[in-house]
Amino acid sequence: MIARPGAAGPAAIHSGPPAALLAVFLAAFLAVLCPQALARADRPVPPGADAHGLPADAIRISGEAGMASVYAFAGDKYAGAGGRTASGEQIAADALTAAHRTLPFGTMVRVTHLQNGRWIVVRINDRGPFVEGRIIDLTPAAAQALGFSQTEGLVPVTLTLVD
Repeated sequence: MIARPGAAGPAAIHSGPPAALLAVFLAAFLAVLCPQALARADRPVPPGADAHGLPADAIRISGEAGMASVYAFAGDKYAGAGGRTASGEQIAADALTAAHRTLPFGTMVRVTHLQNGRWIVVRINDRGPFVEGRIIDLTPAAAQALGFSQTEGLVPVTLTLVD
């Protein structure tokens, strides 16, 4: 504890180093152990960018492989009357559209069924799937064009971006 000169009573007691000294120590510590932290802190995040500084419309996949499922089918709780996709469109089970977690709305994706070789091009207009192990949710029309339905469950696919 340090007594401040010229002060009397409890206000005269100071219990630690000044805040400026702590800030300098912290900056030096970070500069030695984690120089990227200081460099990143100096750069502002561009408007419309995500937490990693990537533009919101950045393409994040091509050649992604995983499981596809069917959604927006009759009886699906999300496909009821007046149901909307995350992009605001009316849900249409007969459209060649799909849901993907990160691709921008409007992105065209070639989906290839790995067991039968069939492929189609779908437009991303929704978010999902939110089940681990699945990479895309297809409408019933898209699934039928690939040669499977919701009764078959999941099928292995690859996704390729279409220019």
